[in-house]
Amino acid sequence: MSRTKLRENKLGVNQLQTAKNQVLGQIALAQESGVGTMMGLGTSYLFYDRVDTLSEVFARINKVTAEDVLAVANEVLDTSTFSSITYL
Repeated sequence: MSRTKLRENKLGVNQLQTAKNQVLGQIALAQESGVGTMMGLGTSYLFYDRVDTLSEVFARINKVTAEDVLAVANEVLDTSTFSSITYL
């Protein structure tokens, strides 16, 4: 999906569920690695001063709506805030 489409059109129900399933699967797989788990816990504690349970993380991901994704896409993909480098 192009940058413009992501900023103008909400994801469909199936697209949103597919994206959520992919994120949930990646998180679940990362939990199988002791190092990955410890890195995630440490990062969470350092940035947010708390560690959420896996159930809490999954619940928050499942609450994400197509409107949420559209709002983030419009913020992150706003070309007026992009920087560029020109090599001579």
